Amino acid sequence: MRGTEPTALCSEAQHFKLSLPYYLQRFPLNRKNELRIDAEGLRRVLQEAGGELSLYEDGRALVFQREEGALMIPLDIGRRDAREVLEGFQGDQGQVPNPEGSSGLTRKTGIDGREATVVQIKYD
Repeated sequence: MRGTEPTALCSEAQHFKLSLPYYLQRFPLNRKNELRIDAEGLRRVLQEAGGELSLYEDGRALVFQREEGALMIPLDIGRRDAREVLEGFQGDQGQVPNPEGSSGLTRKTGIDGREATVVQIKYD
């Protein structure tokens, strides 16, 4: 029928954005489909998510727990903002949540499967 055809095609970025929870759709995406967010916005989203969203251990991604499995959402966030949010988590809870949703820190492993020692580098 004339007049019912699509007016424009959707991009891959628009489809990705629609797959996100509604409270994340207000944030813009960069060219690499990373969610552009600052420290205050990230803190607010994590508090309002009701447990279905957690911060990945390095602070550079969110983990959205859904029925089909966990969805990793990469973040476009500055180092200072990421560090500020991580320090807030560690100060409030003593630990950063892991993507599996269980309590405690995620065990760090190398590509060979052995336990790895992580040395945090501070760039500032």
